[in-house]
Amino acid sequence: MKKINFLFLVAAMSVQGFAQQYMYTGATEIANTIPFASTASNFRQSIYYPSDFPTAPAGNIVAIYLKASTAASPNITNLKVKMGTTTMTIFPNSTFITGLQTVYSGNYNTPVVSGNYIKIPLQTPFPYDPTQNLMVELSQESYSPGFQIMQGSINVNSRTVFGNMNNATGTVQHRLATMGFDMDNAMATTEVGAENGLKIYPNPVTDVLHITKVSADAAYSLYDPAGRLIKKGEVSKRGTVDVSELSAGVYFITVEDKNETVLSSRFIKK
Repeated sequence: MKKINFLFLVAAMSVQGFAQQYMYTGATEIANTIPFASTASNFRQSIYYPSDFPTAPAGNIVAIYLKASTAASPNITNLKVKMGTTTMTIFPNSTFITGLQTVYSGNYNTPVVSGNYIKIPLQTPFPYDPTQNLMVELSQESYSPGFQIMQGSINVNSRTVFGNMNNATGTVQHRLATMGFDMDNAMATTEVGAENGLKIYPNPVTDVLHITKVSADAAYSLYDPAGRLIKKGEVSKRGTVDVSELSAGVYFITVEDKNETVLSSRFIKK
């Protein structure tokens, strides 16, 4: 195999380079004022399982969708969306979780149509990991007016907590907001090198990435989702690459052995 230009490789590997939508709808939807039409309860956190979005691959979430249950021309001050991954399957108590990543923060005044989905484009894309539960936080500081959103019943209790954003605790709820997201599927790929038995593991990875069947002369290059080179070097004699210093997210790795591209794949850094 000859050396391959990385940008060509990304294009060849991509299943789709445009955003795709993945939606969750619970059973028995009802309207709810939390958090965009309530002063007392202007904050909610929810846990979504990978099974709620069964076809979503790893990639970057670039927008979220919520289903409106009222029509309005809202004027919401400092609407915030935060996201994170978690091993929790339920909230063990009513304490709010801290440390989530802010992916949207700003005023919101896009007209809302009852029964339609509203789109909130994220200012910071969030790396979605289909092996972990997704935590979503929604809040606002004030509204005039606000709007209600749809939520549905769930089979598992305590997957939502809500309350006032200025407090540390709230109330557990046995419902989930109807929600979806757009994903930039330029990261959904078919690996180059897999046909020859070359692979990387573990994926997702925390600190050290292992590469099978490469020689002591192998070199690697790491790229971000935009195709920017962020690191390169030699694969260790043990066939490993240290990725511990990378921020959480989705990345590409290419491996060259004897001046030939023998492996190209994407991986998730936790």
